[in-house]
Amino acid sequence: MSVALELEAVRNDGLSLVQIAQNLQLTRWMNAVAISLLIYDTSLIFGDEVQLFWPKRWSVIKLFYYLNRALCAVFTLINAQQFISSRTMSDRFCTYSLIGVGYATFLSFAMCNWMLLARTRALLGHSRPTFNTLLVIYFFLSYAITGVLVAITSHEFRTKIFFSPTMHICSSSIHPKTMGFIWVPPMLFEATIFVVTTIKLYDKTRHSRGFGTYLFSILFRDGVCYYVSILLFRTWNLVAWNMRPISFTFTGVFILWVIMSIACSRLQLNLLRAANYQSETCGTGGVISGGASNTRSRDVPIFGRRASGSRWLQRPRNPRLTLDDASEKKQSILNTVFQQSVSAVRSLGKRTKPQDVEITVLTEVVLQRDDLGVNARRYS
Repeated sequence: MSVALELEAVRNDGLSLVQIAQNLQLTRWMNAVAISLLIYDTSLIFGDEVQLFWPKRWSVIKLFYYLNRALCAVFTLINAQQFISSRTMSDRFCTYSLIGVGYATFLSFAMCNWMLLARTRALLGHSRPTFNTLLVIYFFLSYAITGVLVAITSHEFRTKIFFSPTMHICSSSIHPKTMGFIWVPPMLFEATIFVVTTIKLYDKTRHSRGFGTYLFSILFRDGVCYYVSILLFRTWNLVAWNMRPISFTFTGVFILWVIMSIACSRLQLNLLRAANYQSETCGTGGVISGGASNTRSRDVPIFGRRASGSRWLQRPRNPRLTLDDASEKKQSILNTVFQQSVSAVRSLGKRTKPQDVEITVLTEVVLQRDDLGVNARRYS
């Protein structure tokens, strides 16, 4: 049966055996690049994961983070056997591995985009509940369409996947038309999220006369890098599939999966690292509770200003001061000046703005809250 499917694949591919061998060799090399990137990035960010992510309580975001990395690593290494091993694989192994890759990539991409949606919704806050709801509906609609396309494509592939004894690689003898549309709904969703995030960040920085905070610059930088890299590799897969040669189809699947997993992981870690950096330099790392009974917490001097925006904490003067009172007041002033000097040195000239507190709340919502619809309290 493998010989018959191999002859059918050569006939449907429309290329010579030399060209088919070159395309399959390119697929091998791209898979090797994907595995190398995965191992290298895992070794780089493992320390940051232990320091920044492990202490966080379990949530949907944390579960998706680890599940996404596990799916990518397991299925990429399993499929690497056909690329690096000289052993003969069974047709059953090829069928289960390739169809498993299809469903695993679908779940992995959905989890990455859910985490991306969580960041965007937390950034929007509770000011636009209708728009937030529409984004969630759009997410489920786009991935419902993608899931249907994946199921149809897998059903068509089911009896046409085989192991080629000539090329020593798993392949398919057909070219399902539905697979070309699998990349379109996620691309449109990611483009929408990127535009919404960019507009929101631009609106905040325009009101703050600049990038506002270090965290906002991290959000913008990572968003651009994530969108551009994923767009390039999705376009590659879309073009590769529409070029029609079956042997060229899987050249970009694994590299896209690994790049998306790496980018998604770094989005979360960079946000946590930036939040910790701002907490250390600004002293506003926690979620500040509001309310009338907590007015004193808003009067804590930060870099020579109160969090409410007025200069220095002012106290009513007492016309009758004893020597003890004067000494105590002098000591209090010296302590305040010393604390402000230390804070100024640590800040390296940076000033805290109201958005710093707001974006810290954003970080907590994205990385610790299970419910993405939670209303983040704003302090701008």
